[in-house]
Order: sequence, then structure tokens, then C-alpha cells
Amino acid sequence: MKNNIDYKKSIIVKSTVELAFIALTKEIDNWWSSVENLADKEGSVFKVFFGKESYWKFKVLVLKKHEKIIWECVESHQDHNLTGMDEEWLHSKLHWSISDIEGTVKIDFLHKGLISTGVC
Repeated sequence: MKNNIDYKKSIIVKSTVELAFIALTKEIDNWWSSVENLADKEGSVFKVFFGKESYWKFKVLVLKKHEKIIWECVESHQDHNLTGMDEEWLHSKLHWSISDIEGTVKIDFLHKGLISTGVC
């Protein structure tokens, strides 16, 4: 049975809101994994790959420059043999909020629909 607790994380980085926004839209491969297409427009669809077989495909739902990004997982194919992983990610939403805090940047991340303890 799936737990309804969402995954949340906040970090503070030495950066600008502009650079943080670019990292979350055009440079995903620099911090997560290899990517096909960019996440730089509302309606964009992109894939994040993990090896040859595993990937997540996302659609950009909201893109408010330098402030807010929301992705929805529209396809999930994991080759990790972990029961429930594909279903757990499918239709979950990833929310990114970016804010300037006195010369640093706070990034608040909320993954709605993904439990913080991992696979069901």
C-alpha cells in the first residue's frame, strides 16, 4: 500500500536565481543524469536516463522564470527490478521554488506523490 507522504527537501546554494533556474531547465544533465530535450518551456517533454533502459519522462506544467517550476512524470520505465517504482513515479509532480536570500539561493523541492522512504 502506498504511503501518501510527499518527499520534501530544501537547500541553500551560493548562486543566483538566474543560474539556479538555468540548472533546473537547461542543465539537468550537470546535476542529475543524461537528458533528452530541455525543460525550458511550459509544455516541453523531456527524458532523464539512468543507464540504457531506465528513464523518467516529464512534462513541464509550470515555468515561472527564476521562481517556480513544476514537472509531471508522464512515463516511467525503471530497470531496477523494484516493485512499484514505475507506478510510484507515474503522474507524480515535482515542484521547484527558487528564492533569493541575501546573496544565496534557496531551492525548495516538493515531490508530490513520491514517498520519502523509497519504493512501496
